[in-house]
Amino acid sequence: NYWGHWGTDGYWIDELERLKAEGKTRHIGVSLPDHRADLGVALASSGRIDSIQTLFHIFEPLALDCLIPVCQEHNVAVIARAILDEGGLTGMLAMDTTFSEEEWLWGYFDCLPRNLYIEKVKSLEKYVPDYADSLAELAIKFALQPEGLTVALTSMHVREYAEANISVLEKPPLPVEIFDLLRYKHRWIRNFYQARKYIN
Repeated sequence: NYWGHWGTDGYWIDELERLKAEGKTRHIGVSLPDHRADLGVALASSGRIDSIQTLFHIFEPLALDCLIPVCQEHNVAVIARAILDEGGLTGMLAMDTTFSEEEWLWGYFDCLPRNLYIEKVKSLEKYVPDYADSLAELAIKFALQPEGLTVALTSMHVREYAEANISVLEKPPLPVEIFDLLRYKHRWIRNFYQARKYIN
């Protein structure tokens, strides 16, 4: 993970550039630690990296406001991660869904009262089936749509889900007005990545 206070200079980037110059790596990329896409803006414009990975999904489209335009300007690839918000945007979460403490998702959806998250997801159901066959498809379409977003990552460990995710590529994109409605009306600023440590 890249943290904004590292800046655009220092041993960490010097070492990566040395490895690139020696041919030991072809590209340099960083991953932003949480929802703050703006952490990567200075680095994207520095000319020292080739890609930035950032959170990007319907609830978290902030990269479109700051990072993606700068990356486009400086020819830096943008890798969108957690495009299904750790599965929450598929509608899989219910009030009685449980996760063991060993699971990555333990506590993730409970940084706020869980019913708030479920209500936010339910508010997306009105776009199904008119614009997507499922909530998951809606979220994938949203992540695939922006110009300047190079790659959208989603889990591929379950064959059925992988095939469904890949099939979205053959479907028509969201109408621009629906994409904008999702982008501006359904954004939901919260930092589950940092807040989860405060759960009792």
